[in-house]
Amino acid sequence: MTSSLFSRRSSVVVFGILLVAVAGCETRPGTVDRWANRPGSEERFLGYLRDPTLSLEVKERALYHIVNQWQHASRYMVDGAPLREMPDAAERDRLLLGVLPTLEERAASETIQRYHARDIAFHFSRGTDGQEVRDRYRQFLVSWTDRYWDPCRAAGGVPMRAVLEMIGEEAGAPFVAARIQGLEFAEVISCLPAQLSGLAWLPTSETVARAYTERWDAGRILTGESRTDQEAMVRYLELMDVVGPTDHMKSWIIERLGDPAARYGFFLSQILANHREPEDSARYLAALATDTGFRWMAFGILVQGDGAAGLTRALEALPASETYDTLAGQARTDGLRAGAQRICTAQLLDELRDDLRPVFERFAQRSDRPAAQALAVACLGVVGNANSVALLARLRTEQGRQPAALPGWAGGTLVDVIDAALQALQQG
Repeated sequence: MTSSLFSRRSSVVVFGILLVAVAGCETRPGTVDRWANRPGSEERFLGYLRDPTLSLEVKERALYHIVNQWQHASRYMVDGAPLREMPDAAERDRLLLGVLPTLEERAASETIQRYHARDIAFHFSRGTDGQEVRDRYRQFLVSWTDRYWDPCRAAGGVPMRAVLEMIGEEAGAPFVAARIQGLEFAEVISCLPAQLSGLAWLPTSETVARAYTERWDAGRILTGESRTDQEAMVRYLELMDVVGPTDHMKSWIIERLGDPAARYGFFLSQILANHREPEDSARYLAALATDTGFRWMAFGILVQGDGAAGLTRALEALPASETYDTLAGQARTDGLRAGAQRICTAQLLDELRDDLRPVFERFAQRSDRPAAQALAVACLGVVGNANSVALLARLRTEQGRQPAALPGWAGGTLVDVIDAALQALQQG
């Protein structure tokens, strides 16, 4: 009888001890908190998130501590990979929405926590396919960029380019434009390049292109003649070159180069050449019929872009006789001759001489297009060969005793141009 009673009592005691042990091993929110900022705690918190047996409250605390220990936890949370491993997507999205107020508080602080909040939002948003969550996190990043983005402060682990990529051109381009307009000139050329390098939507952003040109038109650029100022302007032009493919930038440059007093004309024309598309040919061909400083730049761009085919179109588009009494809007009698000198002495012509020579030889015989004929003859004096000499000599004999004066050649005739070309070839 006694042993039986003792046995029952012993069983009760043992059972009680087991209950206490089990209760002591159960993971509760307080248990999670005790691991805060301890070595190895980040891996433990991630394990809590993946465990389907733990309560939502436990996972909330685990996620909170991941946020709180972001400096150490960030390497485990690249692109939100551990979040995608959570077995319950709905629970995951609830956790992500629940932590947003904490991120907003941290973003408002003037410490590194501001940048941690941005980085956390970036990675967390990539850890779910839930559209509502992604939209809320994207809006957080839009607001963060609007309020806190300082291009001259590179802090945090996520490149600002990636953030701008995530929020997209529609939201991001106005923020980039505002920095172009609002920063000091030195900050624009020194801070923005690193922050925007590789941004996929940037080259086609009309909004950003307008920001650069409007700052230029407002005179908020460097206009000094010092080497320092000129080098700084070249860096600004390099930024403009990034958005060179935009229609606005191309149109603005063409208008700018039509001004004979335009500065940095070579660099501006190079932006056009760098981003020339087949559909741009029409605007360059149209420029050949206008008496502006851009006429001969347009000629060069056509040749640079399409070689012999571009040269053929350019020569065909030159007006037969009119508008050569000026050069870049300035009255002079040698507008065509000056343009020919510019084209014929270009380095590009020398590099493509074998391809371009046949075109010049054809147009040298086009008496129906005197302007194109004169330019072709002049350029043969630079790129011609023995066959060209024979052609020019024959052409010379075909001229009448009183050849007509050429348009824009300071009273000179085609005979004068032929003689100068032959002399150049014989001396060369």
